Amino acid sequence: MLAPMDLLTTASGLAALARALHVGLAAFWVGTLFLLTVLQAPLLATADTAVRRAVLEGQGRPALRWLRGAALATFVTGIALFAVPGVGPSLDGALGAVLGSLMALNVWLLVSPGQEAVLAGREDAGPGAARAHRAARTNLVLLGPTLLLMVTSAHHPVGGRLVDASPLALAGIAALVLALEGNAIRGGLGPLASVPGALVSSVALAAACWGLLAFV
Repeated sequence: MLAPMDLLTTASGLAALARALHVGLAAFWVGTLFLLTVLQAPLLATADTAVRRAVLEGQGRPALRWLRGAALATFVTGIALFAVPGVGPSLDGALGAVLGSLMALNVWLLVSPGQEAVLAGREDAGPGAARAHRAARTNLVLLGPTLLLMVTSAHHPVGGRLVDASPLALAGIAALVLALEGNAIRGGLGPLASVPGALVSSVALAAACWGLLAFV
């Protein structure tokens, strides 16, 4: 059992502290993602122009700041967790970190710029806003495998160590993720047009990633 000061003086304590911070910040990020993508976006899609503008102007920029900050803080604490001596990444942990980093990049490079253009009332905001919407739904899909891989890495590792990775399994996961990300950048919504479709896709992608790691 760890003594209170062991959290700051031992590798296992530092790992526990970094993991707690990482999980807490990730929960905040996921909550913000669900608020904006699952709850707010469908409501705004059916609201009249005046209501939509009032909500965006009142909540849009603060929500984007929280989303960006949570994504960055989750990324930084994840790096800090891997930096603790003796806490090397397992295969599923490393893949979960890669997917989480991709989600953070989507927030900073696709979602935020597109939404900022809308909030600024720019006439050319349409394509960026559509790309931001696809990226937000893509993050919703990536959430399932990211959470699964990060949780299994801490409690029930699957796939062994990073150096033991099956090239075929990694290639399969990379192909799935790259196809999804390419669609976010330049594609259509397809099944991601609805929240249930995105959630089902998230579960399917998580199952596919776990299956590739466990059986290939």
